[in-house]
Amino acid sequence: MKPGLTVLLVDDVPEFRDEATAALAGAGATVLPVATATEALDRLDDGVPFDLLITRVLMPPGHPHGLALARIVKLRRPDARVLIHALTYDDLPEHERANPPGLLVRRPNRGADLIPWVTLALSDDPDAAARGQLTLSAD
Repeated sequence: MKPGLTVLLVDDVPEFRDEATAALAGAGATVLPVATATEALDRLDDGVPFDLLITRVLMPPGHPHGLALARIVKLRRPDARVLIHALTYDDLPEHERANPPGLLVRRPNRGADLIPWVTLALSDDPDAAARGQLTLSAD
């Protein structure tokens, strides 16, 4: 993981968010954990710096979904990297599957399992990212 990495982590499941925060911090990242896309947008509006957005697609009722959040982040901070995780590929609209606003992967069972995906999301190798996206359709 690159030194000085700051991650905005968006996940409404406290156990997953806490585990992912601990794993990312243990790998050397500064982690800004929030529970909803709305909270993440507040950080964005406040100008809080971050290098990588990690978000799940599904959000609680009344909040934008993770794909919408990712698109807003990419519009406002084009250099930010984005890692999106989804429980299933089939629930995503076709246009989102064809052109996600970041690296789209299957949601891991544990927050700590995000680490390899973070490495891939930060990669400058577009083929590596494409290989990562293929894993979502596995199973």
